[in-house]
Amino acid sequence: TMEDLKIWRCNVNLRIMKSIESGNSKLRTVSTDNMALLRAALPIEAFQGLNSMSIAFDKKLEKLSEFEAVFRCCSSSLQQLCIFDCPLLKSVTGGLEHLTALKRL
Repeated sequence: TMEDLKIWRCNVNLRIMKSIESGNSKLRTVSTDNMALLRAALPIEAFQGLNSMSIAFDKKLEKLSEFEAVFRCCSSSLQQLCIFDCPLLKSVTGGLEHLTALKRL
């Protein structure tokens, strides 16, 4: 079972999982340079139970609200969120307010 996932410079057509039963995801850590591709590669249920997320060097990310469903899915488990060197990021509303377990930003 996959617990840690890093997606960097990947193919646009990447599909890691087609589906996963709710509550059965073992994924705990994700790291990516393209949030849109990460979201397309995984079913939303894969983000349940996620503890740590790192988004770095994403040249297209403009606002976290585009991925509000991801943040809602891991709202009670995500403890660490790291976002850096995302030059187009202008807004974090629509995402962070759902992260009730967040300890480190």
